[in-house]
Amino acid sequence: MLKPSALFLALALPLFGCGAQEAEVAPAPPAAKAQTVALESGVRELRCGCKIDSVGHCGNYVADGEDWLEISNPEDHHLSQMEWCGVPAETHVMGTVAGERTGDKIKVSTLLVDQ
Repeated sequence: MLKPSALFLALALPLFGCGAQEAEVAPAPPAAKAQTVALESGVRELRCGCKIDSVGHCGNYVADGEDWLEISNPEDHHLSQMEWCGVPAETHVMGTVAGERTGDKIKVSTLLVDQ
């Protein structure tokens, strides 16, 4: 039979052992949603992503300053998936573009390609 002091320790240790050292884990904050901003109508460069070093794969892109935005709705403007793929990188296809930018994509509302 256990002595009373040993019995007390046997019962008390589980209460103060591991459980007392566990830290509460705070829930992770929700991921911030990408903000949608209007991209005013303006003349912008249009290019296939395979001709853009920072992209490196085919797709339809619009320049916005230093950023290249993927057109998220090419079918709305009758664009193929690689509309400007055959155009050399040094040839600048320009067009009047307006839409809504969300992150690195643009939902184009106006697209008039210069001839």
